[in-house]
Amino acid sequence: IMAEDKTGHLEKFLVEIVTPDNIKFSGKAALAVFPGIEGEFGVLINHVPLVSILMPGVICLYDANEIIKEIFVSGGFVEVSATKSIVLAEEALFIDEINFPKTEEAFKKIKSQVEESYISYEKKLNLEKEKQILEAKLYATGKY
Repeated sequence: IMAEDKTGHLEKFLVEIVTPDNIKFSGKAALAVFPGIEGEFGVLINHVPLVSILMPGVICLYDANEIIKEIFVSGGFVEVSATKSIVLAEEALFIDEINFPKTEEAFKKIKSQVEESYISYEKKLNLEKEKQILEAKLYATGKY
């Protein structure tokens, strides 16, 4: 059941997206959809408390039925309480901040490096993780 205020609008809760460098976003939303490790999940005000791992993907923030912000995260964690959701991410970018040509070039380079048979298992795992992040960034732009 969605909580509405006295005017019939959906109640909003605080969403903060924090990186090691700064607070990328701090504002209110009626609904937040996160890229969880087991798939996307939505959060409304008064949600049961939880902590979840985030996959590389897009956090969509809504005001009623309209998207107000889309923010790419490279992965991380989200802590949800009844009145706020706090995301801790290594990297967070507004979708229009993603440089598609540069990201596509980096993705192709890493993809070819992953396919090389002579690299160590550890290096291959690190490259696979970076490849996954770059691919999610490309999908986030809607051009890939």
